[in-house]
Amino acid sequence: MATTTPRIAIIGAGPAGLMLASILRHNNISCTVFERDSSAVARAQGGTLDIHEYSGQKALDAAGLLDKFRAVVRPGGEAIRILKKDGTVLFEDNGEHESETEGDNANPTTCQPAPCTGVVESYP
Repeated sequence: MATTTPRIAIIGAGPAGLMLASILRHNNISCTVFERDSSAVARAQGGTLDIHEYSGQKALDAAGLLDKFRAVVRPGGEAIRILKKDGTVLFEDNGEHESETEGDNANPTTCQPAPCTGVVESYP
């Protein structure tokens, strides 16, 4: 009985879809990514992403992209301050506490398009 190679389709070229495609490609598994937008800059992207050491950074490492990610992280991105309308500080955390795992800044923050850009550039 002949075995066939499955055809893999990934719907959406957001962070998760591109990461999956990169991990598959890094492991010599072909796939096709389908995306509604015409390019990576077709619409505005916003916000920030915390890429956790125990999940997102492991995925980046599996795709061979961890060094590219580390080049665009924003140190101190874990800091938070909550203010009242008059400027009174209700809560403040400078984000410089020991992480639960090795090293500081275990959940570095980056602007949302940055990880996707690195993944897009790595994809043929």
